Amino acid sequence: MNLFLFKRSNPARSGVLVIQISLLSLFFYLLNLSLLAQSNALELEYSRAAERYSERDYSQALGEFLRIANHAEGELKAKCFNGAGLSYLNKGNYDSAGIYLEKSFQLRKILQDSIGMANNRLNLGNVYLRRSWYQLAAIHYQHTLNDYETIISDRQRASLYNNLSLALMHQAKYEESYEVLQEAIALARETDNYSTLANCWMNVGNVYEQLGKEELAIAAYDSAKQGYRFLNDSISLMQVRYNQVKLLSSSAVEIERVLYQYDSLETFFIRKKVAPSLFKLYNARADLLRKANRMDESLQYRYRAIDLPNSIEDESIRAKVNLAESLLRMDREHEAGPILFDLSSFIRKSTNLDLMELYYECKMRYYHDIQEEDSAYAYAHRYYKARIQLEKQKAQERLQESLSANELLMKKQELEQLSTEHRLLQEEKKRQQQMTFLVGTVGILGFLLILYRRKNLKQKLLITEQKQAITRGEIKALTLEKKQLSTELEVKKREALTESIRIADRNQLIQTISQELNQLKSAGDLNAHQEKKINSLLTEVRHLPFEKAMEAFSLQFNEVNPSFRNLFFQQNPKLTEHDFLLASGIVVGMNSQQLTTLFQISFESLRKARYRLKKKLGLTREDDLVTYLVQLNQSEISA
Repeated sequence: MNLFLFKRSNPARSGVLVIQISLLSLFFYLLNLSLLAQSNALELEYSRAAERYSERDYSQALGEFLRIANHAEGELKAKCFNGAGLSYLNKGNYDSAGIYLEKSFQLRKILQDSIGMANNRLNLGNVYLRRSWYQLAAIHYQHTLNDYETIISDRQRASLYNNLSLALMHQAKYEESYEVLQEAIALARETDNYSTLANCWMNVGNVYEQLGKEELAIAAYDSAKQGYRFLNDSISLMQVRYNQVKLLSSSAVEIERVLYQYDSLETFFIRKKVAPSLFKLYNARADLLRKANRMDESLQYRYRAIDLPNSIEDESIRAKVNLAESLLRMDREHEAGPILFDLSSFIRKSTNLDLMELYYECKMRYYHDIQEEDSAYAYAHRYYKARIQLEKQKAQERLQESLSANELLMKKQELEQLSTEHRLLQEEKKRQQQMTFLVGTVGILGFLLILYRRKNLKQKLLITEQKQAITRGEIKALTLEKKQLSTELEVKKREALTESIRIADRNQLIQTISQELNQLKSAGDLNAHQEKKINSLLTEVRHLPFEKAMEAFSLQFNEVNPSFRNLFFQQNPKLTEHDFLLASGIVVGMNSQQLTTLFQISFESLRKARYRLKKKLGLTREDDLVTYLVQLNQSEISA
């Protein structure tokens, strides 16, 4: 908006501003294009350097990697540092290799490139392996496996296990090396990594060879040869054959047979132009011929070895020193002298104490043979000095290896501590998030539960009120029904009592009539017809339906008290029907006079009947029979 206001106020200055902004945008656009083009050019140059490395032109590849690294940034720079480190590694400059690989690792750590970091760690382990720091290399490989187990692929893990087995084998831990190789072989088979599989079988052969199991070693080498044939890797195949030939020569097989196999290997290496392998072959053949005391032939192969180009300077110097030593053994000092003098300039610049010790020993022997004792003594002094320094260096290397292992272990522990703290912080953060989510969820669920309970409570209150209304109506109906039943029960009880009283009164009347008729008969004032009539009446009185009256009373009582009969007879199985009628009369409230009249028995018989009933019911003398029977009837009613 300000620009448009300015344009209206001053169109000329506004146009200039627009042009400046456009030019600035064009400048940045062209700068980006230039940087992109430069980046693409550097990527192309890196590809060429990688091709040089794959062609084993390590010196040329190293120069290009370092030049590209000076202009590159980010991932490309890390890749160049890694390439430079590998180039130094193959040239034998292990210190520089470690420095550039560590630079690549630190840069990838900043870029958070876990896969690149794992590769750098693997290559650093290879540096330690080449430097013969086998313990440190083994620790480094093991830590790499532990730290990047979820990152590195199974193919990389198989290769790493193979390298770890080499480190363990050089520490004379052959059993552990064999177990690691079994893991590597299994992974290589699963991932169809035939190159690593063939290398593993070659190392298995080396382990068997160190354990003295020559037949198993030869079988393992045969497996490696099958793998290299499948890969069409003829150079590696010949190297396996070279290992088998060495094994045969150490097994006291005829020298000629071994030399014949060396001839086939030599032909192959010459045809393939593999100078490093041919160099090793010539030295091995010279050693074998020297062992067979065929010194002239041994010297021929020594001369052939030193005539071959070799990128590793120390190996070339060692081959020339071995040649001079062989010449001195044959008393050919005049030929050994020039070779030793030619090497003096290289020895002065060399830092390889092992090589210096070998050279000074040979020079000491040379001066001793030509009887220059002063010079021999001087080189003897140098020899022992180099030997002492070599021992110190080995001790320092062992100490450095131990310190490096301790430092690596401390870094590992520090990393584990940081990892633990990070994991705890992540867990705490996750726990807080879960707690927040849980509290929120509980709150929402609580609110929904309150709403649901309120709604449910309203429905329950409504249902409860409806049920209460129905229940009140049912209670009223039941109360009314209960009253009606109580009324009917009372009526029936009264009817039963009335019926029992009526029966008792009738029995009383019958007894009275019978007594009066007997008195009239006893008076003797009656004629024959009257006496006959009285006898007829007495017969009718005796045959009145007493049992039917009792049955009617029983039916009337059972109708009023339907469950009393069962409860009564459950008290004792010896109770009789007469006992039940007596108890029924007592329950309906008849007195002793009415009971004697009802059952047409005397008071004494009634007393005995009551006593027998109490005994059958299990009552004591103090217990009241009437109370017991009334309570039994009430329990029947409440039930």
